Amino acid sequence: MSKQKITVCGATGNQGGAVVTELLMQEKYAVTALTRDPGSAAARSLAVRGAHIVKADLRDMNSLKAAFNGADGIFGLTQPWNYELGCFDINAEIRQAKNIIWAAKAAGVPGIVFSTILNLSATISKVPWIDCDEDHPDVS
Repeated sequence: MSKQKITVCGATGNQGGAVVTELLMQEKYAVTALTRDPGSAAARSLAVRGAHIVKADLRDMNSLKAAFNGADGIFGLTQPWNYELGCFDINAEIRQAKNIIWAAKAAGVPGIVFSTILNLSATISKVPWIDCDEDHPDVS
């Protein structure tokens, strides 16, 4: 019996890394771990444990389509921190989410689990990394 192929976005971060670890422990999944830096210590550690490491960027639709090709499922998550701007960027996070969804559809992936911390309500949650956007400057 062949293993289900699961692709994990943000695999070298806390949440994505935990998902990769759990999937690898179950030994019934072939895990593709997406990262912007395949040479990082975190990526190398995942490779040693059995994950296939693929360079992809949530801002680059073509890299996602290629990474999702052949996947049976995707764990998608977005990154609210914009490293170039040095702040949280809700609009960029929404673009990342759309890229994941559109790339999954284009690649014909039958299933996706999606995780985000976006606060799309009109209320303030009082959680700084959720509330900060152009209307709510960085709150420490």
